[in-house]
Amino acid sequence: MTYHTSAAVEDNEIYRNAHGIVDDCCNGPAIRRNRVHHNDGYGIRTGYADIEIVEDNLIENNGGIGLAVGYSGPVQDNVVRNNAVGVAATSWLGTYVSLHNNDIYDNTDANLEIRTDRTGTWDCTSNWWGTTDPAVIAEMIWDCNDDPELLICVEFDPFCTSPGCEPTAVEATTWGGVKALYRD
Repeated sequence: MTYHTSAAVEDNEIYRNAHGIVDDCCNGPAIRRNRVHHNDGYGIRTGYADIEIVEDNLIENNGGIGLAVGYSGPVQDNVVRNNAVGVAATSWLGTYVSLHNNDIYDNTDANLEIRTDRTGTWDCTSNWWGTTDPAVIAEMIWDCNDDPELLICVEFDPFCTSPGCEPTAVEATTWGGVKALYRD
């Protein structure tokens, strides 16, 4: 557990504890290249300060939330799988986190879960969700579409088409192209 530190947490294997990496407060250290697995509760939980960065971690087989995000900052290039919940926005500002280019899949209860009373939309595009079926992706995201008391809706499309996050191709649209759809 870290508490009131800005020291980077890098290149560790953390397993078989009550929790893995837990930043309970105010500094938001960089958390990179760790393997966090088989902990009873959280894999990684960020605190209530700007996250420097959470990247290139393997977060798997934890009994609770794999990655709980608190305030804001980039979360990228992580593999989050086989946890009870993959990623959760746990504080009221958690949805300010930039959550892109991660592989988030095969979590038992949800791949992504909102646990905050903020309102709006959380941009979680460009992640691999374990499938390219939007209905299956949406089913494993717990947000405003599942509970009327949750006021955050998750935007996940465009999503990655394979692990390692190759984003889906989006064809450029012009006004000429749109008008051509309606010509006789």
